[in-house]
Amino acid sequence: MNNRLEIRLAGIGGQGVVYAAELLGRTAALKHHVAVSASYGPESRGSLTKSEVVISDHPIDYPQSESPNILVAMHQVGYDAWADKTSREGTIIIDSYLVKPHFSHDKIVVFHHSLLPALQIARDEIKNAGLANLIITGFTARTSRIISLDELILAFKEMSSAPEFERGKKALEIGFNYNG
Repeated sequence: MNNRLEIRLAGIGGQGVVYAAELLGRTAALKHHVAVSASYGPESRGSLTKSEVVISDHPIDYPQSESPNILVAMHQVGYDAWADKTSREGTIIIDSYLVKPHFSHDKIVVFHHSLLPALQIARDEIKNAGLANLIITGFTARTSRIISLDELILAFKEMSSAPEFERGKKALEIGFNYNG
């Protein structure tokens, strides 16, 4: 890791954006310094939601993301709000079932977009649309290059109940191993 990795997850309330950030943060905290933050509208569902995970080899003096290395856009409003604020060398991970990227937008000069139909995979392969956030979390972990699948599953096991663990584990594995 080159000192500091910033991940911003954006979508709408009810998609599991905050949970995904908490899971990534808990996993990264096994080996690194981590700060996790979230902001969302007053409605519990449907309003713009943003969570950030800052991971560093050193103590974190500023816990917010200034120019994230990775943007995870789980909904169009999240993409529209934050894509142009992603590092030029960064990666934007898009749930391609819900987000249509603006590749030609003047301000969006990110080198890499990763399209992942997380919601569609969750519906088709796991039969549970609510697990799309775990699919995209698995993919994000792999993209980060600092979180292993085993570490992610271990942290998820600590955060989940026994009945939901197996389906959630499968979702994380699908996302981590997704190759498009």
